[in-house]
Amino acid sequence: MPLKIMPAERPPYENLQFLHPDGGVMFLGNSKMARWYLENGLVRRLDDGSLQLLFTPRGPGAMGDGFLLTPKANVCAICGRTDDLSRHHIVPKRFARHFPARGRKDRSTHDVVPLCGADHSAFETLHSSELDRRLQEQGLLPPKVDHADLFHRRGRVFKSLNLLKRLSDGLIPGKHAATARAKYGLPQSPAEVAETERRLLEELRFLEPRKLVFEYSSEQKRLVELICRTHFLETMKPAFLPENWSVTYTRQCNLSP
Repeated sequence: MPLKIMPAERPPYENLQFLHPDGGVMFLGNSKMARWYLENGLVRRLDDGSLQLLFTPRGPGAMGDGFLLTPKANVCAICGRTDDLSRHHIVPKRFARHFPARGRKDRSTHDVVPLCGADHSAFETLHSSELDRRLQEQGLLPPKVDHADLFHRRGRVFKSLNLLKRLSDGLIPGKHAATARAKYGLPQSPAEVAETERRLLEELRFLEPRKLVFEYSSEQKRLVELICRTHFLETMKPAFLPENWSVTYTRQCNLSP
């Protein structure tokens, strides 16, 4: 059964120009970004609709990047259709979220393209699992975290820490204290209690969900991008990709104003 893809609420590309104080185009943005800059008094709107920064930026933005500074048409990258468009992530979020912190920050519109509902549904239904298989063959499929098991293990550590504190504070009677120590393997001597508490706290820190999130190396990130882009080209054969889109594209600029 075809997957129903909801169209985007606003055009995928709005191509609003943000200008350096000296007049050069720094980057292209959307109405949401423009509203934030205007509300914070960081830009002024010019007669042609572009927005000029009212402060000196720290970097050049996208100056020199042919892809990012080229206005893009709101058409399906596969068939050229202009309606029922949604944003397709060529590098799926389920992989991109595992990029190194700098890699996540550097993601751009290059790997987010418009697709009509029919073509978007076709990719997700017919080709998405094949992409997973390709990454798995290269050892690049992120491991799955068993959240139920994680919750259970964290709960057991919390219970052990609580019991250890109550035992140390003498809040559990002698007979029940012995049973609790035996059941949870808790020590009695002060030195052993301190060491056990340290070990449990270390285990608890390790069991934090964010600590268990897999992260690609910079080299692995690059491979994931290449595999995802190549897979998209081979399976969907897009005829209307934005100008300067490339399988080997790497952003060299710094978009932070």
